[in-house]
Amino acid sequence: MRRGVEVAVSEAIPGELEVGGLQWGPQPGSFSLVGIELKDPSGERGLVAPAIDLDLDLIATGAGLVRWVSVDGAPLSLGVRRLVLRNPSVNLITGPDGKMTLAAALSGPREETKAPKTKGTGPNIRVRDLSVIAAELRVQVPGTSLSIEGLDLKSQIVLGSDGSTRIEMPMAQV
Repeated sequence: MRRGVEVAVSEAIPGELEVGGLQWGPQPGSFSLVGIELKDPSGERGLVAPAIDLDLDLIATGAGLVRWVSVDGAPLSLGVRRLVLRNPSVNLITGPDGKMTLAAALSGPREETKAPKTKGTGPNIRVRDLSVIAAELRVQVPGTSLSIEGLDLKSQIVLGSDGSTRIEMPMAQV
C-alpha cells in the first residue's frame, strides 16, 4: 500500500514522493505516514517530515470519487479533515527556473513518460485543518538566505485541480 501511495502521488505531481511507512487507524479514514521525503524534479528536497498524520473526510472524498468516476473530465476531489506535520524540514530554495523547491515539486506540468491519462485533470485537495508543529524552514532566494526553527502554524489550504493554491493562515508563531 505504501508503494501505491508513492506511485500515485509521484505520477500526479512533477516531483517525487518517498514514504518510509504507512499505518492505518485507529479511526476509519485516519492514517499516519512516516519517513516522508518530497523532492522537486531536479531531486532537491522540498520537504522532509518524520511523521504526518492525516484524517480523510470520508463523505467528501467518497462524493469526489463518485463524481470523478461518473463525470467525464471531472477532477479527483479529496477532502482532508486534519493534516498534522510534526518536526518537518521545509526548503524553499529558488532553482534556476525561478521556482522554489516545494512549489516545483507540487505544481507545473509533469513530463510525460507514458501515454496521457484519459480521466480528468489533476486532483483537487481541500485541507480543513493543517497544523505544522516545530518546523524548520529554510528560504534561499538570490541575495537572501533565511532560516527559522521551531515554527508552529495552523492553516487551511486548497490545492485546486487547475494548479491554483489558496492558503488561509489565522495563526503562526515562532
